[in-house]
Amino acid sequence: MAQSISTASPTDITVDGPPLEGHAQKRYEQFRWFCGSRLVGLFAAAYVDQGMQHDVSDATWATGRYENRPLERNMRTLAAGQLVMWGDAEVNARHLDRLKTLHREVKGKGRDGRPYSAYSPRAWNLVYLSMFLLYRNSYTPITGDPLTDEDNEIFYRVVWDKMGSLSFSGRSSGLPRSYAEAMEYYQDLLDNELTDTYMLEVGRKLFATPPAPEDLPTALRPVWPLISRVAGEVAITCGMAISRPKVRDVFGFPFNKVRRIEYAIICRVLPVLYHRLPKRISMAPLAYNRWQYEQLVSDLEGTQLTSFRPDPELVRGTHSMVQSLCGLGLVGRGPL
Repeated sequence: MAQSISTASPTDITVDGPPLEGHAQKRYEQFRWFCGSRLVGLFAAAYVDQGMQHDVSDATWATGRYENRPLERNMRTLAAGQLVMWGDAEVNARHLDRLKTLHREVKGKGRDGRPYSAYSPRAWNLVYLSMFLLYRNSYTPITGDPLTDEDNEIFYRVVWDKMGSLSFSGRSSGLPRSYAEAMEYYQDLLDNELTDTYMLEVGRKLFATPPAPEDLPTALRPVWPLISRVAGEVAITCGMAISRPKVRDVFGFPFNKVRRIEYAIICRVLPVLYHRLPKRISMAPLAYNRWQYEQLVSDLEGTQLTSFRPDPELVRGTHSMVQSLCGLGLVGRGPL
């Protein structure tokens, strides 16, 4: 069957456009469910671009959690992401409001004495764009499906629909309202604000020697150094491979021939896992719960009528049966 092609213009599919239809809506659903894949976590090292901004780095230094409780912090981040992306409308709104409230409280003077705020517009918008780019840039390596210019705008709309309310209200301080605007904004951050910071110093150590989880089984502790080195290498390779060259340069990641071969092998394996693993394994728990719910709703809706008007076929059948009974004298010959 020939695939229908959307005739929507880029303006029609941005966050301010009308409801999506046809091919565009189909792609929207593909990207939405992709965001629930556990495999995206393999690329989480791409988040290091957040730590290259001084407000983000100083706020992280002030709380101490990134350096001293990195695994706990990462688990909370993953949990918050599921609540925002896959909770219902009430859960989504509650946790977005919670994130804004908690980040407003993180402000003060950083390591160099300069004021910082975790809720400054540039820092806030960077974190949002970094999160979007993690999903968008890991999509093709994981699925094997290339993205078009129209796909980029649709993908941006997927994330906006779940997290766009995080935006500041002012046009100059608010989040970009299209993929094209987002890439211009992100490039400006790269050119003017992203640099080496305390958070990157800590990040390099964590990826080189990831700390053991507190609940790691005793039998695995002797081999944890080997496991952690391999896991750290895979994580930083995947994350840096989808990052901008400047991010790799600032972090100090040489994307050499060996790592390119390593990444190419990973990109051959991931699409197989994405398309063949059972959803209960490949999807994050709350995403899988949402998928089951929507499948059940669809199945139940499929049992319903589209109209309560009399069905001509059933009416003709009923009249024919009554006439036959009348002919046999089993019922009266009153009007039908």
